[in-house]
Amino acid sequence: MAEGLSGVLTERRETPRYRIWSHCALELPDGHLAARLCDISAAGAFVETPTMVPAGTVLTLHHPTAGAMTATVARQADNGLALAFILGEPAVTFALRVIAADMTAGHGTPAVRHH
Repeated sequence: MAEGLSGVLTERRETPRYRIWSHCALELPDGHLAARLCDISAAGAFVETPTMVPAGTVLTLHHPTAGAMTATVARQADNGLALAFILGEPAVTFALRVIAADMTAGHGTPAVRHH
């Protein structure tokens, strides 16, 4: 994975991912879980969390400024969860709101991370 223009991680994905460093919450069928949003695209996101959630679980990703988006756990990683969105206008809008909130928060561009 290489770093492209404007902090976009370039690879063979259908939608570009943007690195984000933001607190968020996951609403699960049995409660809430605090997490940190690490990257986002119109197709999904990666969140760091010490609690593993089974693949296939449907949840809601809550961002403090951008609102909420329904997602499905696509896979577990050592440090978190890969989430999949249904690609469409609501997912694109949510991703753009998250990116805009991160940009206005004045965060720098962290080093490229591999998941």
